[in-house]
Amino acid sequence: MPREARITDVPQIINLAEGYESRLMPYIYQDWTVVKYFDAFWVTPSEGPIQGAIHCCYPNNDRDAEFLHDVKGVPLEIVKEFQNIASNGIFLSHIICPGKGTFGQIVRHLKTVSDCLYCYLSIKSPAFESYKRHGFKFSSSKKIWNPYKNGYSECSLGIWL
Repeated sequence: MPREARITDVPQIINLAEGYESRLMPYIYQDWTVVKYFDAFWVTPSEGPIQGAIHCCYPNNDRDAEFLHDVKGVPLEIVKEFQNIASNGIFLSHIICPGKGTFGQIVRHLKTVSDCLYCYLSIKSPAFESYKRHGFKFSSSKKIWNPYKNGYSECSLGIWL
């Protein structure tokens, strides 16, 4: 059963990301930045070594709005729309689930504690099909500047109601 992360989970979250540098945002490799967001991570399993983690963002939270726009690169209009929703939505902002089936475990659990889940990612992301399998419906894609690739990416907003 997934659970919210604890400060003591930070080293394990960082270790999960090792070897995936070309696919993950750089903040995930710095303990001082992960510590800043540790309370927004969900991890699995609930006991024993962590095998997967998802950094989540919540509406009406300035820190999360800043992360979504400034770090994740979500267009401002999408961030504002998410921040103003009346429901208790969760924005899946960074996935660190290296092929152990933990993505599905965490996402299914988050759906039970939230009215709806949001994501924003490249349509060429290896995770795109996993999101679709779990019930996310995607809008048409939009070309955005991706500073992590130093080029443009076709990205799409996904929502699971």
